[in-house]
Amino acid sequence: MLVGHSYGGSVITDAGADPKVSALVYVAALQPDAGEASAQLMSKFAAPNDAMRATPEKYFFIPPARFHETYAADLSASDAQFLAHSQQQLAEKALGAPVSVAAWRTKPSYAVLTTQDHVVSPELQRWMYQRSGAKVTEVSASHAVFASQPAAVARVIETAAKQAN
Repeated sequence: MLVGHSYGGSVITDAGADPKVSALVYVAALQPDAGEASAQLMSKFAAPNDAMRATPEKYFFIPPARFHETYAADLSASDAQFLAHSQQQLAEKALGAPVSVAAWRTKPSYAVLTTQDHVVSPELQRWMYQRSGAKVTEVSASHAVFASQPAAVARVIETAAKQAN
């Protein structure tokens, strides 16, 4: 089983084609189809808060001053600050690369849809997860649901693990 958060959903969509993978869990994650790039999906439904910035080298990040409200509104200011300063920048090249296969077409998929998300819009999440037929769990949480509501995320992962075996 593979679990992906945010852009990690694109990674597990492609990597999940491996025969050893039994199920996929998308946590506030992108879920492209074969031939689709993450950037294409992100443009379908604009995020409620467009705080992403690019470096001159074409890596995207959320400025620390905007991180709490954008990414982790349901965390304490100190936890959000920690995440802001430890965030990994995402290459424009990665966002523009189409996935070669959509493992969710042949593998059971589960999704945590974050209804208060300002990074991957809830409308986009709903559209992707309906398209794939994922078993969806809606959580009133920010994009940082893994930190703000870890028990809810763990329950979805446990359910997927039990049903995939």
